[in-house]
Parts: sequence; C-alpha cells; structure tokens
Amino acid sequence: FLRFYTPKPILNLDFECNLMIQFSNWGVNDYVVKNAKFVEKAQKVMFPYTSDQIYVTGHFLHRFDRIYCQSQVELEMLNELHDYKGYSSIAGSLWFRHVDYILKNESVTQLKPNTIVYAGVSSEFFPKMAEANFIEKLIEQFPKYEVLYLPYFNKNEKKELLPLLQEKFKMRTHETAISELSACRPISVKESIIKYLENINGATLFIMSFNTSMGIDFSYLNQKKVFSYFYDEHNQ
Repeated sequence: FLRFYTPKPILNLDFECNLMIQFSNWGVNDYVVKNAKFVEKAQKVMFPYTSDQIYVTGHFLHRFDRIYCQSQVELEMLNELHDYKGYSSIAGSLWFRHVDYILKNESVTQLKPNTIVYAGVSSEFFPKMAEANFIEKLIEQFPKYEVLYLPYFNKNEKKELLPLLQEKFKMRTHETAISELSACRPISVKESIIKYLENINGATLFIMSFNTSMGIDFSYLNQKKVFSYFYDEHNQ
C-alpha cells in the first residue's frame, strides 16, 4: 500500500536538507520518503547495502544523483541493466569496513590453535543429519584438533535436534543480530558482531555446508582457503 500512498506526516516533512544518504532501496523506507518535501531539495546519494538492490530495483535507482557500489560487478549491473546516467563509483564493502573498524578499536579474541570450524546452513538447503555425520568423521580424522560446530536454524525450522547436537559436539549458535531480523530481548549489534567474528577468528580450517557468507568472512579475517561440503541429487 505504501507504494502508492505517502502518509501526510511524512509528506509534509519540510526541513533544510542538502544531502540525503540512503543505504537500501527495496524497503518501506524508500516508499515512505520518496514524496517527502525535503527529498526534492536534497542531493540524493545511494550506497547499496546488498547487490540485489541494484539487480532488482533499477526503477528506483534513477532517483539518485550518485551511487557508490561495493564492487565492480555491481557497477557493471548498474550501467548494463539500468543505463544509469548519474555519477557512479566504487566505495567498497560497508560490511568489511565495519569489520575493520571493530578489529582496530575493539578486543576480538582468537580461537585456540588447531581449531576446525564447521558452519551449517538451514535444513532448507542442507540436511542437519548430514552435517552431524560429517562432523563425526572430522573428529575421527583429526583427533588433535578441536572441532567447533556452528549450526543454523531459521525462524520456522524445527529445533528438536538441538539438544542432541549439544550433547555430541562443541557448538555455538549464531548471534541474533547477525542471523535474525528481530528479537524479543534487547541486543547490542556491536557485541553481536564481535561474538560472530570470535566464532571464526584464528581457526585453522573452515568448512561450510553448501555456501555461506561466513565463508567470505573467514577468508577475509584469516587469509585462508574455505572448504564447501555439497551433496548430490541422491542426497549423498
């Protein structure tokens, strides 16, 4: 509904605004502010936070005077898919800028030497029991290493396996601020990011089910290769 209607309190907002910076263009925020009076007078700059905001929502992109992409791939999509006429350039990854800032200004502990981290994904993409079986093999094959399992459960996923997994393996669940959109208790985003980084910082080996963004973060933090565990069409 907000695509067609701007609430009057927003529509009437009129204050001195020379520069408006926006970090996403597919959410409610874009629909709400697009017709506000202050927006018309401001120079509008976009920092797309994820690549889909360029790939999918090109009709919004032409509202912005400048767009600073995170990568060369996004820059090419901006021009080839949408024929964007404004100024565009590469700003780099906002997420990794956050990571760099935290590493420089906060205390981020490292895992013990000889730690293997296994990062799971939702059962929608990979069976939990396959992850558990693989981790058992890891423990058998690398008896001198400590294996840390990071299972992922999405919001609607059944969690009956969790107590069983906790009994068998050393494991940590993901931080709410990293993996969920909402929480029923107050959370510190900074502390959540620190704990998230501490789950992979300094690991000797990183293995993931299928594909996770955590693999990119591990590579960035540790400058080491990432291993991915796949299964075929017969669930083998």
